[in-house]
Amino acid sequence: LEWRYLSHVTNNPKYAEYVDSITNTLSTVHFPNETQGLFTRFIDPANGKLVDKYVTLGARVDSVYEYFLKAYLQSDSTDALNKELYELFIERIIDSLLVGGNNTNIEGSVYFQEIINGNPSPKMDHLVCFMGGLLALGSQTLFENDVHKAQTHLALAEQITQTCVNMYDITPTGLAPEIVRFTTPSDKDGEDNGGVMYVDPGAKHNLLRPETVESLFVLHRITHKPIYREMAWEIFNSFRDVCRIPTGGYSGIMDVTKVKFSSNNEEHNEDVSVP
Repeated sequence: LEWRYLSHVTNNPKYAEYVDSITNTLSTVHFPNETQGLFTRFIDPANGKLVDKYVTLGARVDSVYEYFLKAYLQSDSTDALNKELYELFIERIIDSLLVGGNNTNIEGSVYFQEIINGNPSPKMDHLVCFMGGLLALGSQTLFENDVHKAQTHLALAEQITQTCVNMYDITPTGLAPEIVRFTTPSDKDGEDNGGVMYVDPGAKHNLLRPETVESLFVLHRITHKPIYREMAWEIFNSFRDVCRIPTGGYSGIMDVTKVKFSSNNEEHNEDVSVP
């Protein structure tokens, strides 16, 4: 998006041409059966082939799907390739990674699982919480001839964002861990249907990530439901109470399950805007 905008303000097309060539390459990637037609974490830049078989919407992969839609919108809705890629991959994501909702019999959280070497893994990064905002944005800018699909995507946006808010609610600090996992029916010997969220023991840290609040912002703008402002306010208060440093600024914390403040002095906010 930045390189395309650079071409716009400089009247020099070379920057957009560079990144558009990458999109063209991504559109021709071959997907092994184990990937369900989705990108994995690594692509060999020498030949454009997928290197691994780790399918996720989290780290190293998240932005590719997000910017198919945003690049289309940035083009004033003229970029047919990015529109085609978003519509193609969002359906593959829903078909292969969505757990809960109307997709399975699990009655717990709605979330996007990972697939590792063809095997499902009930794990979700906080990074995946961009999906609520993305689905909501797509529901309002695409599918003008398919009202049912637009409504379905908006409903899913609200469901996945609720799961992301729950990531904050399940900890005593009110802050989400980097990664959560979910029970499956086999975990409880049939006592429940699975889908119960818990903190990944190896990823209890919080890096001040913005994805959940971004999705809440988009959903409030689209639906005008006050609940999304209220949810965002609760998250803001948790950051202020736990992460603010006496000398100014904010720091990530090492363990969201411990109320005692423990700073790791890291900040990973990608954008901060104060009206």
